[in-house]
Amino acid sequence: MSLFACYGDDKVIVRRIENKLGIHGSPTCELQFNDTPAQLIGSRKFGLIKYVFDLMYRARMGVSAQALGISQAAYEEALKYAKEREQFGKSIYNIPVVANMLIEMRIMIESNRSLFYSTGTLIDLKERLEQQVEKLKAEGKPYSEESNRAKHLAKIANFLTPLSKYLLTETANNITYNALQIHGGTGYMREFRVERLARDARITNIYEGTSQMQIVAAIGGVLNDVLANYFNEREKKEYKGGLAGLSNHLKEIRIIFYDCLKYVLDKKDHTFQDVAAKDLVDLYSYLYIGYLLLDEAEIEQRKTFVANRYILHSVSNARKNAESIKNELFSDLLHSDEILI
Repeated sequence: MSLFACYGDDKVIVRRIENKLGIHGSPTCELQFNDTPAQLIGSRKFGLIKYVFDLMYRARMGVSAQALGISQAAYEEALKYAKEREQFGKSIYNIPVVANMLIEMRIMIESNRSLFYSTGTLIDLKERLEQQVEKLKAEGKPYSEESNRAKHLAKIANFLTPLSKYLLTETANNITYNALQIHGGTGYMREFRVERLARDARITNIYEGTSQMQIVAAIGGVLNDVLANYFNEREKKEYKGGLAGLSNHLKEIRIIFYDCLKYVLDKKDHTFQDVAAKDLVDLYSYLYIGYLLLDEAEIEQRKTFVANRYILHSVSNARKNAESIKNELFSDLLHSDEILI
């Protein structure tokens, strides 16, 4: 397919404005084109495989940023309300089950922000290298080293951008759900901001590619172990104090991941690979985000708590992911003609 820029005020008609569940601040409309003049952008047949795919890096990151902002706002609303709302003579902030919900929100926001910034930095570096390659080409200078590095970063970006959108948007839905829960019945009313945040979050894991499609986009990098060198370097690194113990937990998760990866590949069953994709992507994400948090904790003391909570929780989740992948009963159902109701 090719990409075109359309123009002509009387040739493009807005048929209607959609009445949406959320993001009312961003009107969505249906367009009708009537013999509309258009200009080809770039070269023919590059519209999807080149130009749109290049835009997907920014689109995925844009929605990830939106989801992260919604998550932060929902957390702040929930924290403020929990401190102000009193029951049984004390604020609900002091009720352990509520406090734990708020802590989990904070941990997920912190870990997601680390993933988002890391991915954004990598994309900027990739694009800068690509610009350098084009400049060196034009000047007739050698560019193989820069080109190879740019290609390597592109492979990592092809994994990290869908991973970021998948995790950050799913988290936004979870955090806004819990933020509304902390508000109780009042949060269901239009007078409270959290109601809007819950509605706005819902679109983030749908548009610019659903979470399921992000997993499909990310699984190739997981199956090819695209971050193997990064993980190898981190495993050789000597972390000090409590961080050393957390590093060992990440090594355990990596062992679990390789065991699951071998199990899936040995099946030689593409259908089974597709079903196991979510668990494999989740396992790989624990490793990458875990090491990001460890490195940050070395620099900033407050990140130690975040790294500790995230990694210990990830070990537990990793074992669950492994059980899910190796569930033979579920595997057999994939090839069954039975319909479960």
